[in-house]
Parts: sequence; C-alpha cells; structure tokens
Amino acid sequence: LANLSEALRGLGDYPAARAAAERALQLFKGSLGLTHPVVGTVLNNLGHILQLQGDLAGSKDAFDRALVVMRKRYGPNHLNVGLVLGNLGAVLLGQGMVMAARVSLDQALRIAENHLGTYHPTVAVMLNNKGEVLRLSGDLPGAKAAYERSLEIDEKLLGPDHPNVGVRLGNLGRALQAMNQLDAARAALERALRIDEAHYGEQHPRMATRYNNLGLVLRQQGKYPEARTAFERALAIVSAADDSKNPEVANVTFNLGLVQQSEGNHEAARSAYEQSLALDRSLFGPENPRVAQRLKSYAQRLQEMGDFSAARANYEQSLQIEISVFGANHTRVAETLNHLGGLLALQGEKETARSAYERALAILSTSLPPRHPKLAAIRLNLEKL
Repeated sequence: LANLSEALRGLGDYPAARAAAERALQLFKGSLGLTHPVVGTVLNNLGHILQLQGDLAGSKDAFDRALVVMRKRYGPNHLNVGLVLGNLGAVLLGQGMVMAARVSLDQALRIAENHLGTYHPTVAVMLNNKGEVLRLSGDLPGAKAAYERSLEIDEKLLGPDHPNVGVRLGNLGRALQAMNQLDAARAALERALRIDEAHYGEQHPRMATRYNNLGLVLRQQGKYPEARTAFERALAIVSAADDSKNPEVANVTFNLGLVQQSEGNHEAARSAYEQSLALDRSLFGPENPRVAQRLKSYAQRLQEMGDFSAARANYEQSLQIEISVFGANHTRVAETLNHLGGLLALQGEKETARSAYERALAILSTSLPPRHPKLAAIRLNLEKL
C-alpha cells in the first residue's frame, strides 16, 4: 500500500494516493509500532500528498509527526531527519510562517550538505526554498545568493537548458527585480522563458507565467509597449487553455491594467482591475483570501489615481476578509493596516492613521526580527505623522 501510494502520487491521483497512504499508516502502526521508521516514511509521503492537495495544515501535521519518528530512531543529524525538515520548511513557507520556515530549512540544509555534499539536487531544492524565505523576510541579497547557488548546482548537474534551471532563473529574476536590478532580472527571466519554450512549447501554462513575470519587469523599466505585448501573450495562453476557471486569467488581466494605468489610460485600467476582481470573486467566493489580496492591490492603484474614497472602501473590505479568515493578528492583516494607515494620513486623519500603524507594528513585532525593513518602514510612517 505504501508503494502504491507513492506510485499514485507520481501519477497525480492524489485522492487515491492519500487513501492508500492513510490505510498503510494504519496497518504499519498496528504491526510495527508508532515509532518505527517505516511509519515515519509513510507519514512523510502523506505530508507530500496533502501538500499537493493544498491541505497545508494536514501536511504540516504529517511532517511534524514524521520528524518525531525520524529523530527518535536516527538522532538529530541523520539525512532522513534533514529531508523531513526540508519538506516541513516548504510547507511552513506556504503557510506564511516565514521565521519557522527559515529555522527548519537552515537545519535541513546543514544536514543535507554534511551528508550529500554541496553539489546535489536535494541541496539545490533546499537552497531555492531558503531563497524564498529570505526574499519574503526582506533579505534580498541573501535571497539572491541562495538562488544563485541553487542555479549553479542545477546547471552543473543537469546542464544549462534543463527545466529546473528555468525554475531557478525565474526565482532569481524575481529577487533581482525586487532589488531594482532590472536589466539582470530581465536577462534571467528571458533565459527562463527560452528554456521553458524549448521544453514545453509556446502554449504551455508555464509560458504564461514567464511572460507575465517578464511583463512586470518591462513595465517597471518603463517599456510599456513591450510589457503590454508580454501580458497579452500570457493572456492568450491562459485563455486558450479552455479553462474558464483558470485564476491566472485574473492575474494577467490585472497586470495588463497596470500597463494601461502607467500609460495614463485610467478608464481602461479600472475596467481591467474590476474584471480581475470579478473573476476572483466568481472563482473563489467573496470572502476568499485571494479576493482580499486583489482588493488590496486594487486599492493601491485607486490611491495612485487619486480616488481615495474608493481606495479606502477596498482596503476596509480586504481587512474585513483577512480578519475573518486569518484572525486579527495575522501578518496579512498588518500589511493591510499599514496600507490603510498611509491612505488615512493622506486624507488628514492622523489619529486614525496612527492607530492603524500601531496595530500593524504590534502584529509584525511578534513575527519579525526587530530590525526588519517592514518594521522600520512602519516606524518611519509613525514618525511622519
């Protein structure tokens, strides 16, 4: 059953794979005991399946239990422990638990490098995930270094044109963009696009992602016609997939609106933003976190266009959804409060703005290191009041 579960996972039949893994787990716990390494292996496999199904809480629980088994059986520095820590770190990252993910991935990487050496595919994956953690933590130079090491390993082991190299280049491009190294970001993203096109073809969904990310860099460079072309290509790919429920349609439509706004066509931009928001609501429901994020992004654009009342309404809707879904002390709530505080300050409501900033600062202070750039930015906003 355990082998069948892994085979079914490889075939993409996740419900059947989960059922087989859960049945195998039940049998092995009964015959071998709760702390047998086979039980740990099955729990690890179950964690992967649940992660692929989007059940991150269930996946984390499975990896946590696998980690207890592996540590008890092998000790804290065994390779199997490192592999489970790496898997756990990836799930924590997906849950937005950035600091916990960093701790887990740092331990995993140390163990993996001790056992496997510097140049190993598993080390490359862990470095890539560490890059994501560092990027989300605001450590962009650290993220860039991790992505570059991951890229170097995959290029050496797999060759310069392997699809994994394209993935690493795409992530590196995003970090370079965030660092405002736009020429280098464009070069990385264009190379990733060429690799994916050679392996998957022009109409593959991966190509839409590549064109979309490239379009964002081109827009940031002020190359609006080229950015528009990139977004239109991405939109054509996701629209041609004959999947009316593809969320990427909403993402690319929104980004096309960004170009229209940059070109001064505010009416067309607002139409694109509204269409994007309507698509998200129809796909995920009105109280979904994706809708909250879209409302927040739309609010920022409305604020840029000077429509403060509409921007405020969108921020407040976003905040209401996030508090309902995540609770009042989640980092996404803090992010929205910070944006809302900025808008309130522009409207002259300084005391209300101060309250929003202070709430955001209190939330983020519990999850970020004291000198994190996000905390410094909020403190600066408070000083400006």
